[in-house]
Amino acid sequence: MKIIRSVEKMQAYSLQLKQEGKTIALVDTEGELHQGHMSLVEVAKQNADIVILNILHTISYFNYNKERYEQGLKRYEEKFLPQEIELCHKNKVDVLFLPLMEEIYSSSVKLDISIPFIDEFIQDRFDFLYINEKFIWVAKRLYDIIKNDVSVLGQKDIHMARGIKYLFKHFNLPTKIIIAPTARDKEGLAYSSRNRLLNLEDRKRASSVFTLLQKIAVNNSFAHLQEIKKIFYNKIAQSQGRLLYIDMYSTETMEKLKIVNEEAVLIVVVQFGDITIWDNVILKGRSNINVALH
Repeated sequence: MKIIRSVEKMQAYSLQLKQEGKTIALVDTEGELHQGHMSLVEVAKQNADIVILNILHTISYFNYNKERYEQGLKRYEEKFLPQEIELCHKNKVDVLFLPLMEEIYSSSVKLDISIPFIDEFIQDRFDFLYINEKFIWVAKRLYDIIKNDVSVLGQKDIHMARGIKYLFKHFNLPTKIIIAPTARDKEGLAYSSRNRLLNLEDRKRASSVFTLLQKIAVNNSFAHLQEIKKIFYNKIAQSQGRLLYIDMYSTETMEKLKIVNEEAVLIVVVQFGDITIWDNVILKGRSNINVALH
């Protein structure tokens, strides 16, 4: 496995690969790698000759404070990076790209683009703000450096994945965007750096989220967002959790939906203890829907 830290060397190596006729797939991460990321690597390997996994920590990753960013980055490189390298090597990543934030942002030109459904997310919840920074600036910048043929993103962060797809279409970039299914542990929890922080009791309670999502996905009688919200509020409260956000969107346009009259994604944000978890499920379009709820 090749480890590259500078933008200049990454550009040169990508150009070399292109000249050799190799296709490149990118898996973009912020580190704290786990089996969810490795499932994306596996999909990438099936769709390209070379897999590049990128780890980039933005200031927002360490709560928008430069001093904390530098401290966190140093601690990460000393304590966690060796494990990340070993995991990538074990899963046959071809290139591990470890750029510094300053180098990525130094030559970035601000993109004059607004992604409508991302703007709606930000209006709904303040903690969606980092999506614009990370995925509008960095996704385009990484493409300019790597010229990847494929980007593999996870369904767990479908709002971000759809934002990337919208961005690349806007700039007519030839990259194929693949949104891979969410990888889960035996309890149904999505592999996630946040979910790993749940204690044993909260993990058991949090498993109710996926159970409920699956129940809604397979039961065609759940067709109205209003009734889905009611069920979620009640069930999550019974599991001693707190439902922070729930909404439903078209998987094609990411426009908000009130009824499942086309393929939709139901997105939920739930808090257990001090940990906030994100999850979602794809709902197939229901037939014979009564527009009014009785």
